[in-house]
Amino acid sequence: MTGLRLNIETERWQRHLRAQMERPGLVPVMKGNGYGFGVANLAGEAGRLGASTVAVGRAQEAKVALREFDGDVVVMMPYFAADPVAREVAEDPRVIVTVAHLDELAALSGVRVLVEVRTSMQRHGISVLELPKVADHLQNVTFEGWTVHLPMLAGGSNFAEAEELGRSARQIAEGPLWFSHVSDDD
Repeated sequence: MTGLRLNIETERWQRHLRAQMERPGLVPVMKGNGYGFGVANLAGEAGRLGASTVAVGRAQEAKVALREFDGDVVVMMPYFAADPVAREVAEDPRVIVTVAHLDELAALSGVRVLVEVRTSMQRHGISVLELPKVADHLQNVTFEGWTVHLPMLAGGSNFAEAEELGRSARQIAEGPLWFSHVSDDD
């Protein structure tokens, strides 16, 4: 059996990361095994680079990031109260949970939330038609804004969809817009 060995040019990698962090509003994302680097290592690196917020895929990963990173941690997988780990990490004042279902939002109290708007990917999120109902449930949570997880387009632009969904969301409640998969030009 042949083993695979990966050598990282540390200085070059860190130089690349520093350049990326110059983009205003960038939130480093670390999911699963941190793309091979491990969530703990990447959370520590994000802290050294001066990030104020990082994002992880799941609540279990948030527990690791919270140990290694002093800032806020966004959990991108939608919150479900039936998940005991999700409930546990949601209670941490540095955690921001993503909410993609009205019933889950209605049941939450005293936690920080991003409300996910459903995109053309049809993966997670509250549909534009249901967005007006969100306003009824924001008084019991700390609303951190809207998240719009756009599809990755090879050579295309997500600007029109991002603009439309962002405008629809902000008609319901003012708050920051958190986008994924937008180009530098967008």
